[in-house]
Amino acid sequence: MAALEKQEKGSASARVAVVGAGLAGLAAAHRLGDAGIAVSLFEASGRVGGRLVSENLGGVEFEPALHTLPESAPHLAGLIAELGLGDSVRRVPLDEVSVLGSGSTRRMSTRTCEVLRRHPLRAPRLQRLSNIATWLGGRIDPARPDLETRLDDRSISDFCQVYLGRRVRDKLFAPLFETCFGLDAADTSRQLLFALLSPDGSPRLSLAFGLSALPLALAERLGEVQLDSRVGTVSADGRRLRLTRGEDFEFDATVLAVPGFEVAKLVTELPPAQADVFKRSRYQNALHLAVMADGRLGPPGGITWIPQREGGELAGMINVTPPGTNDASLLLLIARHTLPARHGHRPDDELSSFLLESAERVYPGIRRSLRSKRLIRLEQLVPHFGIGRQREISRLYADPGSDRRLFFCGDYLVAPHLEGALASAQRAADDAIRALEQSP
Repeated sequence: MAALEKQEKGSASARVAVVGAGLAGLAAAHRLGDAGIAVSLFEASGRVGGRLVSENLGGVEFEPALHTLPESAPHLAGLIAELGLGDSVRRVPLDEVSVLGSGSTRRMSTRTCEVLRRHPLRAPRLQRLSNIATWLGGRIDPARPDLETRLDDRSISDFCQVYLGRRVRDKLFAPLFETCFGLDAADTSRQLLFALLSPDGSPRLSLAFGLSALPLALAERLGEVQLDSRVGTVSADGRRLRLTRGEDFEFDATVLAVPGFEVAKLVTELPPAQADVFKRSRYQNALHLAVMADGRLGPPGGITWIPQREGGELAGMINVTPPGTNDASLLLLIARHTLPARHGHRPDDELSSFLLESAERVYPGIRRSLRSKRLIRLEQLVPHFGIGRQREISRLYADPGSDRRLFFCGDYLVAPHLEGALASAQRAADDAIRALEQSP
C-alpha cells in the first residue's frame, strides 16, 4: 500500500516529454499517462503515426508499408483490445506463400520441415535446427534481445549455408526477410531469425492490415499532441529540451522515440559508448508500387515471393485488397532491397515499369488491366540488424547511472516490426516511471 501511495504521489507531480509521435512514442506516452504522469508529446511533422499511415488508390484504403509480425505479439494484441480495435485490425498467418519458378507459381509451406522434405539430410538438419531453436533461441526474450546475444555472431545466410544448406536459405529465409522485412539475409544477424522461430525451427509470422487506426486512437486518448514541433536539442540528463523555433522546456524526464541516428543529433553530450550506438544505427529505404487491377488476383492477404534467380527488380507481391472488394484487386509490389540505392534517383514511371515488367510473370496481362498505380518511396522504413548489433545495443543499458532521466524507445532497439516498437515503448515508459518513483 505504501508503494502504491508513493507511486501516486510521485507520478502526480511529474512531467515527462516524449519526442516522436510514431507508434512507439504514442504507446510510451499512453503508458506514462496511465501512471498519472503529465506527458508532453512533440512531433516534428503535421501528423501522428510515423509509418503507420493509410493511403487511397482508386477509392480503396490501404497501408503502403507491409506489417509483418511475430505470430505471438502480446503487446500489440493487448493494445488492440484496450483500444477496442479488434474489428479494424486483420491478421493473416503466413503459413503458405506462392513462389514464382520457371514461369509459373506454386504454393509452398513456410514450415522448414516441408522445405527440406526431399533433402537426403533432412532428419539431422531439422534435429539440429530444433535443438538450436530450443536451447539457444528459446532463451531470447522477444522484448529484450540485448540480454542474450549468443546468436549475434553470424548472418542468416552464413548460418543456413553451414547448418541447413542453400535450399532453405534461397527458398525460405532469404525471400522471407527481403519481402516481409526489406532486409538482406546476408547482412542480417541470425539472432533476429531465431527470435522469430518456433521450437521446431519454422518461422511463425502473420501479416497485419488495418493498423493505421492505432495511432489515431492513441492520440485521441492522449489529448494534446504538439504537431509541427521539431525538437532541436535535448540535454543529456533528460531535463531540458529546446525546439528549433526557440522555445525552451524543463521536464523531470524525456523519452526519445525517434530513429537512432536522430538521437545522436538531438543529444550531443552522450557518453562516447552510447553515442556510438546511435550513430551506427542504419535504416533501409524501400520502394513499393501500389496497383489496382481488374479481377481477383489471388486471395486477400496472399503473398508471392519471386526468387533472385528469376531476375527482375521485384522481390514479392502482397494482395492487400480489403474484404468485400470483388471486381478488382489491390496489390503491393515490393521492390528488391537493393533497388532504392541503385536506381532510386530514376523517375517514378521508370521504376514502376521495372516492377510491372516482373509482375507480368506472375499475372500475365496485369498492365493491360490496370486501373491506377502509385509508386511509394518509403524512406528509412526498417532498421538494420547486422551482426553484432544487439551486442552494441546492450551497452545502452549497462550501468545507466542513478540520476538517469533520458530514455530511448523504437523498433531499432528490439526488432524491425511493430511488436518490437511496442515492447521498446513499454520498457522505456516503465524505466521512466521507476526512475521518477525513486527520485527524492
